[in-house]
Amino acid sequence: MNSNDNNNVYVVKCTKDNLEDVHCMLKMSARVLHVDAASCCIKTFSIDSTIKRRLADAGASFWEESNHVLAKAAAGHR
Repeated sequence: MNSNDNNNVYVVKCTKDNLEDVHCMLKMSARVLHVDAASCCIKTFSIDSTIKRRLADAGASFWEESNHVLAKAAAGHR
C-alpha cells in the first residue's frame, strides 16, 4: 500500500523444504532479484500484503533489506 514499497528490497528467508514453493510464489507476484539456494534466501522488490500473508503461511520470514542492514550496523556499535 505504500507507494515507496516498489523501491524497497526485501529478503525472504526460506527453508530447504519450501524454497522452491516460495520462489515460484514470488516469481508470479514480484520481481525476484537474486536467489541464494545455499542460504535459502531470496531478494525481491515489492511484497504486497497478500504475498506477505502467503509467505508467513508457507513458513518463510521476510524483512526490508535496509532495515536489516541498519539493525546489523547498530548492533555492531554497542
